Amino acid sequence: RRGPPPGRGPRGGLGQGGGSGLGFVQVGYVYNPKPHYPEKAREEGREGTVILRVLVDEEGKVRSVEVNRSSGFEAFNRAAVDAVRRWRFSPARYGERRVESWVRIPVVFRLADVRD
Repeated sequence: RRGPPPGRGPRGGLGQGGGSGLGFVQVGYVYNPKPHYPEKAREEGREGTVILRVLVDEEGKVRSVEVNRSSGFEAFNRAAVDAVRRWRFSPARYGERRVESWVRIPVVFRLADVRD
């Protein structure tokens, strides 16, 4: 019997049961430094969240990054994409096998997190 496609559990979800004994384990963070806070956004008192759609390969490297939901401020979008391209992850697994997987990642820009 063939298992579900990579990144999917036995019933098409993200590993939510199904009784196959092979569980799906989502991507984990290994190296994820904060993005650069755009100077203009800081000066203007802007804050926001960018939701990225990221393809993580079997080695935990980022293969593709897309803006899934914009912050409404292009500088945040660019800073988020630039930062996440350098991040490293523990890859998703289906059973014992490492698999490529898409994940959604929120990148939050808060002035309180910025050091002077």
